[in-house]
Amino acid sequence: MPRPPHVWIDRQNPAQLAWIMDYLGRHQRDFTVPVDRHYLLDANALIAALDARMDNPLFRERYRKMQTAWRKQKSRQAPHRRTVTYQLHNEVLDLLDKLARKRGGTKVGVLEEIIQDAWYQHDRAAKQLKKTSASYKARLKDQRTKYQHAEWVYRDTIDALLEALADNMDQRCCLEAVIGEYDNAPLVGTDKAAYQSLLEARLSTLEAPLRDVKLLRLRKGSLAHRLSERAQARNIAAPHE
Repeated sequence: MPRPPHVWIDRQNPAQLAWIMDYLGRHQRDFTVPVDRHYLLDANALIAALDARMDNPLFRERYRKMQTAWRKQKSRQAPHRRTVTYQLHNEVLDLLDKLARKRGGTKVGVLEEIIQDAWYQHDRAAKQLKKTSASYKARLKDQRTKYQHAEWVYRDTIDALLEALADNMDQRCCLEAVIGEYDNAPLVGTDKAAYQSLLEARLSTLEAPLRDVKLLRLRKGSLAHRLSERAQARNIAAPHE
């Protein structure tokens, strides 16, 4: 169905009718409306006068320019709207026209809805991505803190064990130098009490440096547990773990 040629003219808008007469008066001086001057703004008479000239190619070109000028005029009067021109494929324009008819709106209105919906979806996805990214960064930071803490525990624990081993080797070498080489003979009498006292003293010394050793989850247990097993193997009361 061909589009009516004057659908852009609002018959109930005297300001637009006056603007059309003024435009044609400046650009198409031979254009007149065959009615009394008192009725120059009558919409039906104006449109009839326009129709009478539409067979003239030059007037049709002037009419097209007038329509474009009116759109620009309306655009300047709307502070939140601008007139823009984009080239679209014919298939896209056909789809846009079908969609506008289906929705009962204009093609411009449909484009506004599509663009706004697309932006809202993009904005919502961006916010969700930002939220997910922030959550991931928080978890990553927490894991990094835990790993750093575990690394410090390993370092401090190994440091303490090396110190204890150095002391043990120093004292054992000194002891063997004085009384002879250790022969793994069973302890008896007061030697058991002395052994137990020495173990508890050593464990007490290492208690602070090794307080976080449980975080390591060692397969054979803590140092106190290992010494308890060795003390029990000698039939000596185990030190407190």
